[in-house]
Amino acid sequence: MRGRGESGATGGRAGGAVAVVAELADALGRSVTALASPALLQEQELDEVLGALDQVAARTQALLVAVVREGLGRGLHQESGFSDVDWVRRVCPGLASRTAIEIAMIARAAQQRVHAPLADAVQDGTVPVHRAAQVLRALMRIRPALGESEYAEATELLTVAAAREEFDERDLSRITAKLVATCLSEKEQVARAAARHELRDVHESSLADGSLRRFVLTVGSDADYEAIKAVLMSPLAAPAPRDDGPEGGPGQSGAQGGAGEQSPGRRRTGRGL
Repeated sequence: MRGRGESGATGGRAGGAVAVVAELADALGRSVTALASPALLQEQELDEVLGALDQVAARTQALLVAVVREGLGRGLHQESGFSDVDWVRRVCPGLASRTAIEIAMIARAAQQRVHAPLADAVQDGTVPVHRAAQVLRALMRIRPALGESEYAEATELLTVAAAREEFDERDLSRITAKLVATCLSEKEQVARAAARHELRDVHESSLADGSLRRFVLTVGSDADYEAIKAVLMSPLAAPAPRDDGPEGGPGQSGAQGGAGEQSPGRRRTGRGL
């Protein structure tokens, strides 16, 4: 019995909503009839009528977002075999293509908890549909560059900015563009550093008859370059002195143990001992 009562209440609410929408359609029809001859309106009346119609259009789009959001949450578009955008176009054929895309975009994003506050702001009329879509397009670009908490902060920041009436379309565009440029710049810097690190290499090759060896070093940063340069230019990197005199063969004096004529490796070993 309780289940039937709940079902009846739900059906009653749904039926009430349908009735309200039908009344709204009738009211719009009467408005169309009343405004069939706008030439009869005074200038002040024209301003008032246009303002009222603008509010009606904005609220209608907000309601569309709410209903489409619920429909996508129930998977109605998948049951019909449509993408979310195509489904919106099918059930709302009177919508302009751009409007249908933006409504579907907001409703789809609302399925993720991080975007729910933005969708809620659209539904309560705080953020217009086109401004919310502008915010989402910016968020889609920066999401790969941010962590989860950073992305949530960016979403909240842009939602607040989109809701502020003192920010016009140009202001909001500047805010989103600056955020995108900042986030992508940081991502690119990290990517470039990682690429430079991956390019580090040592290449060895033989020269002449193999008696000479050539090393080509590829370093990934200025710090690596300075460190390697300091090592190569240090006194310990100097070649061991050779004595090619007639009495001793090449390297003979080094073999005799002259302290100043030892190789760098032997000098280091001697000091260590």
